[in-house]
Amino acid sequence: MALTATLITAAVGATAFGASLAIAPQTPDTVLYVISSDRPITAITWRDSLGHMRDQPVDGTQHTWAWTFTSDVADPPYFVSAQSAGAAVTCRLIINGKVTVENTTTGQTAATCHG
Repeated sequence: MALTATLITAAVGATAFGASLAIAPQTPDTVLYVISSDRPITAITWRDSLGHMRDQPVDGTQHTWAWTFTSDVADPPYFVSAQSAGAAVTCRLIINGKVTVENTTTGQTAATCHG
């Protein structure tokens, strides 16, 4: 009981002297996934704002693709991956306007960005 009283007294005392006990909410990130290729993109996989993996339908004619969303998830699992028909393919992960990851591959290997 003495420990509980001490913690409550300390919290009330800290608040009385202007200390804040509130935890500031995390500012949401603006996330942009960008895929580009010299040839049509054949596959795109990405993770949405809730952390769910998504397979993006492709029509076999797209050379670029982009998706943007906001996320306030702590330690978010951002991820995008793409393949092209044997050509170079580049993925970019842009968070709050800054390119945080960029990766280019050639051939049958997927370009993958996560961060």
